[in-house]
Amino acid sequence: MNISIGSGGWRQATAKASVLFEGLQPDLLFRLAADPVGTIESTFDLIVEVRDEIVDSPSTVAGHYFPDQRRIVVARALSRARTRFTALHELGHHLIKLHEALALELRGPPRQQALEEAVCDSFAGRILIPDELVEKVIPGTGPTASDVVELWRAAGTASRAASAVRAAEKLGAPGHVMVATRDSVVQFTATRGIDYVVAPGSLQHDGVVRRAGRIGHAQGDDHVTYRSGTASEEFHVDAVLSDDYVFAVFTKGPASWVRLHVLEEDRSGPEEAVCPDCDHAFEFWSKHVACKEPVCPACGRCGCHRRRIAQDNVCSKCFKIVAVHLLVSGVCDECR
Repeated sequence: MNISIGSGGWRQATAKASVLFEGLQPDLLFRLAADPVGTIESTFDLIVEVRDEIVDSPSTVAGHYFPDQRRIVVARALSRARTRFTALHELGHHLIKLHEALALELRGPPRQQALEEAVCDSFAGRILIPDELVEKVIPGTGPTASDVVELWRAAGTASRAASAVRAAEKLGAPGHVMVATRDSVVQFTATRGIDYVVAPGSLQHDGVVRRAGRIGHAQGDDHVTYRSGTASEEFHVDAVLSDDYVFAVFTKGPASWVRLHVLEEDRSGPEEAVCPDCDHAFEFWSKHVACKEPVCPACGRCGCHRRRIAQDNVCSKCFKIVAVHLLVSGVCDECR
């Protein structure tokens, strides 16, 4: 399933992660970066259990937080750096639970749960890769795939996932920063301003990411493929192979590797809308392809819902829209 959180949520994730980050003392942040598992256990009175495998993890990382048991379970990743990132991600869930205001904001439907996952990703990334290093490596024009690789190498013990998260925060427009295997299986994707998450395990089609896995570097206009097999809208894409992993940057905005920016529906920021169904005010970057209306992050409805309601209330004889209780077998009282 592709989980939508509403476009405005991705911009909120970094700000909410900053609340968690700034609530910790500098010496504790240093110890968390150096030894996440040991520091979490000694400082937060939590048990951190590292297992060989975790199934059905709901997040972008393979881990679980069990608040009632005061326990974090982390899957043993191929790299020690990825295990450290996952442990810090799960610590983010614990700190959110302790922060009454944040916990209340993030409580609710799947969209809010997905936003909490994004907050935890941002929190973990910021601990492992400091702002000063990000500013030094990622230019103001936004990251290229090579910039993400350089950030990962410069960060030393940080994971590729942490580098993707920090690079995605520097995207000036909706997009993704993806880490995939050489054969185009997604390992991790950090997202900004896009309605849907690219889940780990999603297989990318024969496009820019796959070409980079074969020849080392590729660029072009392309889409991401979600786990369901659905294709997204097009992005400018830059992808590079490094140490058997493909790092890829997808952006809807101007890209340094593109001479002419011609993608449709390009915007420098989100638009605002009020849901006619639940009156929720929200921001959005893109509209639902079928109805050309934004999806409300509160009730999950768009223009498609209202069209279905209208169709359900149309008399099959006179084609007038009537109250649903006046229809019997699709025929209104007057026609019957």
